[in-house]
Amino acid sequence: MSTGPRFSSLVWVVGENHNLHEVVDLSSHRRLREQGAFLSNYFAVTHPSGPNYRAMAAGRYWTQDERLDQQKPTFASQAKLPVTVWKFRGWPARKHNPFYDLKTPYSTAEDLDLETLPPRCVLYVGLDDDNNGHDGSLDVADANFNELIDRLQASAWFNTPVDGLYPALFLTWDEAYRARTNQVFAAFMGRGVKPGA
Repeated sequence: MSTGPRFSSLVWVVGENHNLHEVVDLSSHRRLREQGAFLSNYFAVTHPSGPNYRAMAAGRYWTQDERLDQQKPTFASQAKLPVTVWKFRGWPARKHNPFYDLKTPYSTAEDLDLETLPPRCVLYVGLDDDNNGHDGSLDVADANFNELIDRLQASAWFNTPVDGLYPALFLTWDEAYRARTNQVFAAFMGRGVKPGA
């Protein structure tokens, strides 16, 4: 079994505080299930938000504190990939940016042209709390996710292989805020992802 990279780049976006059953039928999530790979047994690690973001970025859990503010390895730093935090719909809250919290170097972009991204990188898609489902409605979050998918699918960068590998979108939620279990929606999408897997 190959242990090398599966994708040339990762586009990562996170919604806030909704469990799987609250969001699975959003139009953007139906698209992801049909066109991508849906992770049907995916769970956040704890509450509140911060530790879940750190666990996704670093592959391990340290503390339930909202912020760690310590330099720790992330998948991006280990792979030596440049990270861009994109102000897609507002800047993410500090506790919702694991690259800031774990002191992984990154650049920021407000008006991003996807075609200017490096061939291999991490693009962390910024959403403020009015746009990620935290304070705003799920309809707003769904519209934002659909727009992101549309922009990626129209992008030459997202559809061009690098050494045979394509970028992938990973969309998930940080935690199931008021649910009995901490199961959240998660899916990959991109030309290197088998639809329906």
